[in-house]
Amino acid sequence: MEIRLLKKYFLAFISIMVLAQSIVGYAQESSDAPSSSNIIITNNSGKYDTVYVSDLSGGDVVKIYNSATAGKLLGMATAWNYNSEVTINISQLGTDAGKVYVSVTSTGEIESSRTKVDYAAEIKSEAPNAENITITNNAGKSDTVMLSGLTNKLESDRIKINYSAETKSNAPLADNIEIINNVGASDVIKVTGLSGSDVVNVYDSAKVGNVLGSATISTYDTSTSISIIQLGNTAGSVYVSITRKNKLESDRTKVDYSAEAKTDVPAADNIIIVNNAGISDVIKLTSLLGGDLIKIYDSAKAGNLMGSATVSEYGTSTTINITQLGSSAGSVYVAVTGKTKLESDRIKVDYNEEPKSDALAVSNIIIVNNAGISDTVKVTGLSENDEVNVYKYAAGGEPLGSATVDTYNSFAIVTLSQFGTSAGSIYITVTQTGNQESDRTKVSYSAEPKSAASVSSNIIVTNNAGASDAVQINGLTSGDIVIVYDSAEEGNLLGTATVPTYKSFVTVAITQLGASSGNIYVSTINKGKLESDRTKVPFSAEQISDPPTASNITITNNAAISDTIEITFLESGDLVKVYDAASEGNLLGSEIVSSDSTEVNIKITQLGTYDGSVYISVTSPNKLESERCVAYYTEEPTTDAPEASNIIVSNNAKIADTVTVAFLEVDDIVKVYNSSTGGSLLGSATVADDCTDATVKITQLGTVSGNVYISVTGIGKKESTRIKVDYTEEQKADPLSSSNIIIRNNSGVADTVTVTFLD
Repeated sequence: MEIRLLKKYFLAFISIMVLAQSIVGYAQESSDAPSSSNIIITNNSGKYDTVYVSDLSGGDVVKIYNSATAGKLLGMATAWNYNSEVTINISQLGTDAGKVYVSVTSTGEIESSRTKVDYAAEIKSEAPNAENITITNNAGKSDTVMLSGLTNKLESDRIKINYSAETKSNAPLADNIEIINNVGASDVIKVTGLSGSDVVNVYDSAKVGNVLGSATISTYDTSTSISIIQLGNTAGSVYVSITRKNKLESDRTKVDYSAEAKTDVPAADNIIIVNNAGISDVIKLTSLLGGDLIKIYDSAKAGNLMGSATVSEYGTSTTINITQLGSSAGSVYVAVTGKTKLESDRIKVDYNEEPKSDALAVSNIIIVNNAGISDTVKVTGLSENDEVNVYKYAAGGEPLGSATVDTYNSFAIVTLSQFGTSAGSIYITVTQTGNQESDRTKVSYSAEPKSAASVSSNIIVTNNAGASDAVQINGLTSGDIVIVYDSAEEGNLLGTATVPTYKSFVTVAITQLGASSGNIYVSTINKGKLESDRTKVPFSAEQISDPPTASNITITNNAAISDTIEITFLESGDLVKVYDAASEGNLLGSEIVSSDSTEVNIKITQLGTYDGSVYISVTSPNKLESERCVAYYTEEPTTDAPEASNIIVSNNAKIADTVTVAFLEVDDIVKVYNSSTGGSLLGSATVADDCTDATVKITQLGTVSGNVYISVTGIGKKESTRIKVDYTEEQKADPLSSSNIIIRNNSGVADTVTVTFLD
C-alpha cells in the first residue's frame, strides 16, 4: 500500500516538472512559406471559387486569409499522407479582381509566413441571340420562354423579343346540346362534339352571370353530362361555352329547355283505408310505378302533411302508417309525385270509425287475493297482443293494472299491489288489436287466507356468546317467511328470514338474546297468506370458555426484539388474550387460533428485562371469556463475549481500517468502541445470511499501535461485555529507484514520464 502511494506522489512530481517545462518553452522550426508559382486561383461566377496549392508534403495544413496579417480565415485543407496538393473551395471571392494570402503548417513545425497571390475578376456573359429564343403565349396555363446556347458567367446585356396574342376557342353548336329538366332530381345538360381536355361551362346569362355547372373532358372522350341541382319548374334558357387546351374561352351558345312534367291523379278505387284503435291507422295504394312518392294531406289545398311513402324500384304498391286518423269517420286527401315529375292534384278518400272490442265473460276470469305478495287477475280465451285492464270502478278512474297477451299465448295475468284483506269486486276490460276498449265486466274476489303456526318441537334456539344467536325453524316450505319476537303480542322484532329455494328450514340470526335464559315468540307467513299466531320457545343461558393450562404456556423473554408467548392444546377459532393483571389491567396482546391449527404464538413488544408474570384467558367460539391463568417468565439473556483469538484488526494506511470477528451467528451485531466502558462507538456491522463473520470498517484508528474494545449482540439477547484487542502501527512503502524512471521531452506533442518495476 505504501509503495502505491509513493508511486502517486512521484507521478504528481513528474507532472509538475512537465508543466514547468511547457511554461519555459522550447524553440520550434517555422514551416516554409508556399511559392506563388505553386498556387492557382479560379474566380468563378455563380459557384464556388477554388484555390489550388501544389508541392506539399503529407500532413501539411494550408490556410487562406484575406490579409497579410490577422484578418479572416477564408478556408483551409490538409494534404493526405501521400498527396502533394490540395484544392480549397471558397463561397465567393467577389466579382472584381483581388488577392489572398496563403500559409502552410508542416507536422511538428509552426505556421509559415503568408504568401500573397493575385486573382482575376469574374468573366461576363455575352448577350443572347434572338434566333436562340422561342416564346409560347398559352391560354389557361403558364407561358414559356426557351433559350439555347447558354454558358454560366456574369449577367449579359438585355435583348428585346416580341410574342403573339392568345387564341380563342370556337363556341359549341346548339344542336350538340340537350337539356333534361327533371322534377325532384338534378337536371342534366348533355354536350357532344368535344375534344379531350375541353372545359365546358354552363351559365345563367349571355354575359357575366353565374356558373351553373362545369365539366372537363377526359383525354379520349367527345361528350359530357353536367348535373345542375335545379333549373326551375318553368321553361327557360342556359348559355354554354367551351375552353380548348391552350386557348381562351369561347363565346356562349344560348340553349332553351322545357318546363317540368306533372303526375296523373291516383284513382280512388286503388286506395284502401283501415281506421284502427290504439295502433297506427293504415292507408294502402296500388297500381303505382316504381319511385312514385305518395303524400297524405288533411285538406284539399295546403293543410298538413299526415304521412308519405316511396314505391320501391320494381314495386306497384305501398302502405303508409298514420299515428291516428281519429275514432270517428272522416276523409284524407292523396297526391302522387312520379319519378322526374311534379306532384299530382289531390283526391279525397273517406274512411270509417274505429271498431269496439267484445266484453269479457266472467267464466274466463280468475282472481287470487294474496296476503303479503301481489294479487293476480288471470284472463283466458284471448288472442296475441290483446290488452287487459283492471279498474276499481264500473266507470271512470285510471286502471289499477294492465297486461298484454304474449306471442303464442291465449291468456294474460295482471299483477296488482293489494286488493285488501277483505272480499270485494273489480271491473275488467279487453282491448283487441286495432279495436277500441270493450265495456267493463264486474268480477268478485274472496278475503285473504291466514298461515298455520309452527310447532315448538320444530324450533331450536342457540344462545351464543360473542356472536349472533341463532333460531332454526324446521318443517317449512321454500318462500315461507319466519319472524321472531320478544313477546307473545306486539313487542320488539328480533329477526326475520325467508326459506331458500329447495329448502324446508331456515335460520334467523339475532344480534343477542342475552347472557341469561329466556323465551322467544315465532310466527310464520306462507306465500300469499296472512301472518300466523306466535309460538312460544324457551332458550338456555350462554356458556363460559375453559381457561388455558399453565403447562401449555411457553414464554420467551427476548432483548431488543418482541417477546413471544406460545399456547398449545387449543381449538380452531379460540381467541387468546394476554393481560398484565389477574383482573382488569391492560391487554398486552391477543391472537385467534387459525382453522388448521391447535396453537397460537402471541408477540409482545416487551415484557421487561427482569423476571415477571402475565395472565392469559381463552374465548372459544360462541362462548364467554374464561378465567385468567397466571404464567411466569425469566429475565432477558445476555450474549456471550467474543474470543480474542477470533478477532483480526487491520491498521491500514490511507484506506479504512477493519475489525473482523469470526465464529458468529447470522444477524449477530458486532460493535467496536475506544474504551472498555462508555467511550465512543467507532463502528458496527451485522453478520449477513449464510455467513459466520462480520467486518467493521473504521475510517482511521491512527498511524501508531493501540487497542479497541469489541462486543457482540445476538438476536433476542442483551449486548455482551467488551473484549480488549491490540493492533500494530501502519506500514510504509519502499522508495523508488531512479534507474526505473524514464523521462521523454517531446517537440509538438505531450512529454512523458515512465516508471517501471511497480506492483
